[in-house]
Amino acid sequence: MRTGIVAFLIGNTCLLYWPYLPDIYFILMISGLIFILTVILYKARRHFVSLASINCSLYFIILCFFTGVLYTSLYINQQLPALDLGQMEGKTITITGVIASIPYKSDKKQGFEFLVKALEKTHDSGKKQWDQSFNGKVRLSWYSTDKVIENGQKWQLDVRLKKPNGLLNPGAFDYEQWLFQNRIVATGYVRDGFYLPESGSGFTRSFLVGLRQAVANRLDTALEKHPYKGLIKALAIGVRHDIEAQQWQAFLRTGTNHLIAISGLHIGLMSSLIWFFVNALWKSSTALNLRVPAYYIASIMALLSAFIYAALAGFAIPTQRALIMLAVVFVALMLKREIAPSYVILLALFMVLLIVP
Repeated sequence: MRTGIVAFLIGNTCLLYWPYLPDIYFILMISGLIFILTVILYKARRHFVSLASINCSLYFIILCFFTGVLYTSLYINQQLPALDLGQMEGKTITITGVIASIPYKSDKKQGFEFLVKALEKTHDSGKKQWDQSFNGKVRLSWYSTDKVIENGQKWQLDVRLKKPNGLLNPGAFDYEQWLFQNRIVATGYVRDGFYLPESGSGFTRSFLVGLRQAVANRLDTALEKHPYKGLIKALAIGVRHDIEAQQWQAFLRTGTNHLIAISGLHIGLMSSLIWFFVNALWKSSTALNLRVPAYYIASIMALLSAFIYAALAGFAIPTQRALIMLAVVFVALMLKREIAPSYVILLALFMVLLIVP
């Protein structure tokens, strides 16, 4: 099993070194290759019994490798929708969608991520129609506006978009790579727009988005003039836009700026504290401990607290990975299985690659 997970990982990561993203033809080719390989090795196993164990092991490793390649290719094609920016750059287009992040505000502009649900297209006959085939995320700036924008709201916007790009300075921050990691397919600015009262998402997502926005608004009100408002918001809900420049420079000079982003360190530390606290509190009652073991309740509460913290952080990719790894560890603990640490780590890695390749 561990060998298969490593093979799946290698197949998953080998796509990172390709100069282009795989297309549907490559996916069909890999699917056919897996099928042909399965037939060949099955026939070889039946005719050469002495090589059955070798063929089986080899088949499993190769199958896991190509499965990793195929799964990642399918994920990329599904999660990164193509937007024909060549026909849109320099033109004002109308889009509708949902605000997908807590907006950051400055004296000149507001910035936010926008999940596009539909684009307005004009046919050759002059007739306008909404195209709902595209469903991707763009990063927008809105200059000189006093309109109130909040996470989860649905808007219709007139925007100008361009392809993601960044500077190729060695050792510097790769903005284009950051956009790709966050599945942002375009950047641009808003020329005009208006709010649509219609709900933009399901109940669960609306609740989580509304909770995060409510916490952000509450912190803004309670810490309006506090010098560490930005730092508190960064550690509470993962919003770093309000950190003052002097504070941020201090973190950069001391090499501790990575501690400000909510990641596995924060979620793991908080869930560990919750686990030890609940475990000790539950053990103090003999009746409760005899009815339900303390480690069981402690694991559930620790995992629940980790989920809530990840939700407040907006389920960023680092928090998703940490949450998956904690889920694997706590489930293994609740099942009282004696599992080797290497197997737990590889199983957590496999779950991360399945959910967030």
